[in-house]
Amino acid sequence: MPRVQILTESEAVAFDSPPELSREDQQKCFHLTAQTKSIVENIRIPVNQVGFVLQLGYMKHTNRFFNLRTFKKGDIAYVSKSLEIKVEEINFNHYKTSTVDRHRQIILDTMGFLPFDEGAKDHLRKEIQYLISQQTRPKQIILNLLESLHRRKIEIPGYNTFAKMITDELNYFERNLLSIIKGHLTDQQMSMLDELLQPGPNELDVPSEQSERYLRPR
Repeated sequence: MPRVQILTESEAVAFDSPPELSREDQQKCFHLTAQTKSIVENIRIPVNQVGFVLQLGYMKHTNRFFNLRTFKKGDIAYVSKSLEIKVEEINFNHYKTSTVDRHRQIILDTMGFLPFDEGAKDHLRKEIQYLISQQTRPKQIILNLLESLHRRKIEIPGYNTFAKMITDELNYFERNLLSIIKGHLTDQQMSMLDELLQPGPNELDVPSEQSERYLRPR
């Protein structure tokens, strides 16, 4: 089946964007402790200093990292001013990917969080399988997974990761269910079922009724 659309386009964009922070939120998120202040002081390049503090602040607020292109201008200005750096000097094209990744690992270690790695994926996969077996709607599955990651102090991934994993497990569940059903049918009944499931000329790109029912309100 095509990838299940769990969130609307605007919801997906919002999910993968930093939050809108009030001035009070900015003061709280981008506040530096003695430990993080020492880390920033040892970063020599201004744009890297600003980038580190922004990533740290967003992680503290949401338990996740964001694409540099989505950083809020108001937050960039706030952090730059707090570090006494001219905002005009900040160009994230000079914030190298290797540096971004290194900073993220430092932030995770500092906060006591684990990265979203293969081990975390295996954990989520098992949770998704269970939730699907309980006929949980995909959007509620995401909410449950977010709570689980937060509880286990694991970095939260982007929306596409959730959507792909849920779609993959829905596909597996559907195939397994059909296999079980076919195992209890006669040859004639299986032939009739195959004809019933054969898509028509205009149905090749349409999710099956079985998968769509997970998206309907109950």
